[in-house]
Amino acid sequence: RKEASVSDSNPNLSLVGQVFGSGLEEKASESMGEALSGSRPKYYVGIKFETSFGSGYQAEDRINKTVSAELEKIRLDRLKQQIEIDLLNAERDAKVKYANVLSTSEQLALRIKAMNEIDKAYTQGRVDIKNVIDAMNSLFDIEVAHGLAIGTYQIALAEWASIRDELIPDQKTE
Repeated sequence: RKEASVSDSNPNLSLVGQVFGSGLEEKASESMGEALSGSRPKYYVGIKFETSFGSGYQAEDRINKTVSAELEKIRLDRLKQQIEIDLLNAERDAKVKYANVLSTSEQLALRIKAMNEIDKAYTQGRVDIKNVIDAMNSLFDIEVAHGLAIGTYQIALAEWASIRDELIPDQKTE
């Protein structure tokens, strides 16, 4: 668009021509036949020169197109920056979710170990049933939290892959 605007501001010199025929008979049927036969052709050849003086339209149009092109470049740069920010945020979110998975995995291992110790103590009669039930509830709670952490981590990985456009791998056709 910008290049077309620059071209439109230049003067235009064209070679124009026209050929046509007419019938001059008094009767319509004979006049039509004469017009179609081309017995009285008329020719027109000329030079057409166009330029604009003083309006400033082309200069303003060129400025408008230049500004529009710059605006589109800025929009493209902002879009690229936003994609980079989204990519970094998705990566950071996946790392945080992975750390949460590791934390809940460690807590789960410790709760299982504690549950085994409390269960041994209960069978020996050293611990009340309330402590066993509390330990079992804590173990179930951390199992649920661990499953949830794994799920949110997988979702974060999928979102990160989708931003990189790797969610669905390309299939190579041979």
